Amino acid sequence: MEPERPAGDDGTSILMEEMTFERYLERIRGGAVVILPCGAIEQHGPHLPMKADAFIATAIAERTARAHDALVAPSFNYGCKSQALSGGGQVFGGTTSLDSDTFTRVLRDVLRELMRHGATRMLVLNGHGENQFPTYEGVDLALRDAGRDDVKILVAGWWQFVSEERIREIYPGEFPGWDLEHAATTETSLMLALDPASVRHAHVLDERMDHVPPYAVFPQPPDLVPRSGVMSRATPASRELGEALLDTVRRGLDDLFRREFP
Repeated sequence: MEPERPAGDDGTSILMEEMTFERYLERIRGGAVVILPCGAIEQHGPHLPMKADAFIATAIAERTARAHDALVAPSFNYGCKSQALSGGGQVFGGTTSLDSDTFTRVLRDVLRELMRHGATRMLVLNGHGENQFPTYEGVDLALRDAGRDDVKILVAGWWQFVSEERIREIYPGEFPGWDLEHAATTETSLMLALDPASVRHAHVLDERMDHVPPYAVFPQPPDLVPRSGVMSRATPASRELGEALLDTVRRGLDDLFRREFP
């Protein structure tokens, strides 16, 4: 009788951490794309869990990997420092962040290791706005250190696949911009679609910032952002809107794979 395979070792898993190293190397050396989700542990108001950024990026990565026979590496659950006008800032308890240079160097090390294993096609999928520029630096340093010309690494935030035209089609009312959408309609809708049990419906709020300065202030004034941590209206959120957003992002990632990883 054939011995029972351990969980995740049946040849069907898309998650790197569930694979044996032999199966992982087989997939990598066969040209599989590796998707590395990046998020943060950051307050998301009284109605969403602090895992939201990393959870959304990972969920989208897993859906994409299943559609394109790719792999998903363990996510970066800690992100770069929250900023006042995009995540409420570091004044909130629970928000647990890395210095930008720490994030950059850890990302560099992970990408360098993936290349050492034989990975040549990678996508860093971001779910936390403040990660964007440190991610660029981490990718650049990893490629410089590797000194290889057979590697392609793409960097994208999931929101970059949602065009202004599509926003007007699926977003109810005035769109305040991605920075002020923190813990608001978009992220709440995505969590309703992906993990509805984690949304505390009775605590969903409508917030509106009275003044959004076109500059940053350090140290952050305690009254700059709402005490709730919600940056704009969350009550229009719905599972249907979340599914529409996911479909839009899926289409964008499908196009990315067709263009960049044929």
